[in-house]
Amino acid sequence: MATLPIKRLRTPLFEATWAKEVLRKHGCGVVEENSCCTIYFPRGTTQTELFPRTMTMERFRIILPGGEVTFVYARDFIREVNILYLPRPDKTPVRKHKNSIKRSDD
Repeated sequence: MATLPIKRLRTPLFEATWAKEVLRKHGCGVVEENSCCTIYFPRGTTQTELFPRTMTMERFRIILPGGEVTFVYARDFIREVNILYLPRPDKTPVRKHKNSIKRSDD
């Protein structure tokens, strides 16, 4: 697995404000444009491909300088879009779907 530098990533616009806050907290720049968002990573950020690859998607781990913070993004070949997965802040509640099954530990 090759580890390569990454400077920026273009994704769809973020609906959740906490996502932008997480990125900015870790030194990333977030620029919103018409229908997309460009994320600028700090110098020294790297990406490594995660295997296995699928027919429609490849996934990468993004490691910020210092190695303490890791994000994952997927490149969807069919929709031609990058999907960024971020760690959710502890205090942000997860929205439940109206048809979700209630568990006893909820």
